[in-house]
Amino acid sequence: MNPESRVSMVKHSNNLFEQLAAVHNLLSGWMIPSIVAILILIVFLSLYQRTVKKFSVASTTLIVTIIFAVLLQYQVTFYYVFPLLCALQAGLLLVLIKQEKIALMILGACLLLTLVSFPRNYYSLSNRNFFTLQAKSQAAVNALPIPPRGFNIVYISNNPLTALGYEYRYIFRTLGKVADGEQQYGSSTELLIVSEKGPLNFSTLHTWEIDTFGKKKLIKSYQRDDIIFYLFRKGL
Repeated sequence: MNPESRVSMVKHSNNLFEQLAAVHNLLSGWMIPSIVAILILIVFLSLYQRTVKKFSVASTTLIVTIIFAVLLQYQVTFYYVFPLLCALQAGLLLVLIKQEKIALMILGACLLLTLVSFPRNYYSLSNRNFFTLQAKSQAAVNALPIPPRGFNIVYISNNPLTALGYEYRYIFRTLGKVADGEQQYGSSTELLIVSEKGPLNFSTLHTWEIDTFGKKKLIKSYQRDDIIFYLFRKGL
């Protein structure tokens, strides 16, 4: 997946409206119309038709959306809210039953918006080819005291789905540095954080992988072009 994807993590907030806004931003990159537009359409169509079944669909959809917003934790990516996406689309379909003209109008508008907003950069040439990343990783191996084993990797980019850094795991393996498994962050003694988002603020940066590793101390960092490598050791 393109690291410049519009996917983002949902950060936990005690404010229900902020949490709903976070869910909206997360799903807006994957669905047209947006979550707010779908909720408005469901409520409007249920009020327009004035039937008990339509009111039930609207209220159920709203309740499900609120429950998801309340239950989400600080690191939630798209596949965690996929059931909510299905529920919203199902709710819209249910209120559109027997409303053929309105359904066709909404479908046409969705198709038009999809064509207009389709991210054309998905088909652009990649600037992250294997040999470029391998050369930058080799420079990091030369500059940092990365052990041959006993360390783990976290990859920070604009796409949180890539936090496990599979491409870097493979590249460092080719360079003689074998990272621990994806479920072994708690037992790893050192942590290599690779950032393609520029300098990181570790006092506010939280991911499941970093938090599972535990308390850490920065040993050394190294920057090569647009990539920064941070090597941490477990402990204070």
